[in-house]
Amino acid sequence: MIFVILLVIIVGCVFMYRFTSKAQKQKREQMDSRGAKTFISTIHVEGLPILPKVPCDVIQFEDHVQIESGDNKFRIPLENMQAAAVKTERELIEKSKSVVGRALIGTLIVPGLGTIVGGMSGIGNKKTKGAASTYLILNYLNAQGELAAVTFMNNQLDMGKSYKFCEDINAVVRAQNGQEAIQL
Repeated sequence: MIFVILLVIIVGCVFMYRFTSKAQKQKREQMDSRGAKTFISTIHVEGLPILPKVPCDVIQFEDHVQIESGDNKFRIPLENMQAAAVKTERELIEKSKSVVGRALIGTLIVPGLGTIVGGMSGIGNKKTKGAASTYLILNYLNAQGELAAVTFMNNQLDMGKSYKFCEDINAVVRAQNGQEAIQL
């Protein structure tokens, strides 16, 4: 009986792995055919006129970053990008413990995430249950020339791919501005 249960679990895991790999390959091929340099699938937190927790694809093209969610498409020209960063919940909490860090996280660097971090920063060094969230943060100049941000969350982000995505964007920022991207 135990053998049958183990066999079913193993077959199920293999099936899920193959199904997921096939879906990722199809997505990669679709993005390649559109001319995307790289992309990340994630969940919207704050910064766009769509609901929180909506799945999004964040796609880097040669001259812009495009965020797609269903029929909604948002475009940020790379010349308007200021910085891109991947931060864990722990990093944001640590930064928020200082007064300056709280001000930056709550208003400028990550609008909307300040509320989340503010609520968590009171927990001190207590351990939280479950996987820590990971955030992708894009800072850019909006159409009015003001600093704005869009924040995404995904506990399943491929960290290597996420850091590469951010490094590619920050390399363009350095090349355009002749300076380092703003360190978040």
